[in-house]
Amino acid sequence: MSDMAATAEAIRALVVTLGDGKEYASRYGCEAVGKLGGKAATVEVPEALATTLIDVNEDVRMNACEALGKMGGRAATPEVIKAPVTVL
Repeated sequence: MSDMAATAEAIRALVVTLGDGKEYASRYGCEAVGKLGGKAATVEVPEALATTLIDVNEDVRMNACEALGKMGGRAATPEVIKAPVTVL
């Protein structure tokens, strides 16, 4: 399996993990996405992270913010931009 295919497979698994609803799964899923950086800036990942930005757990929200920051400008989707406003 090529590195690109392995990365795509890992990203698909992380999107599922981010939507799991369990605190630890979401927290560590966000950390893993952050480690992938810009490689994780697919359409699905920022959308999944947008939902974690409004999680009830502060650590999940913090890890989501850090992951988005490491992904760079490609993560600035409308969903990501709207999520913090929703919380306010």
